[in-house]
Amino acid sequence: MLQTLEVDAAVHTLSFSSDGTYVQANRRPLYTTFIFDGRAVSRRNLPRSVFIKEQWAGLYMENLLWLPSDQRSSCIAIHESIVGFGYLSGRVLVMEFAF
Repeated sequence: MLQTLEVDAAVHTLSFSSDGTYVQANRRPLYTTFIFDGRAVSRRNLPRSVFIKEQWAGLYMENLLWLPSDQRSSCIAIHESIVGFGYLSGRVLVMEFAF
């Protein structure tokens, strides 16, 4: 997990900016600092092959990570290997998958 953000309303839509520098929820930009171990997280030039389908996160066509029910969101956004999960509780969870 890279970061958890709290939004003041249920998150119904979620998207990344084209350059991946911020997440937008319900038409409101959420500026983030993806810090991991004191360093900025590397943005690999991976093809958009990471996916979230039902209760699974995967790479290409293979299911790799089962998402428990509390991690299943109302909406998702994917930018390269970074996935944003939006929840009706107003929480936005940002994860980087390093396959």
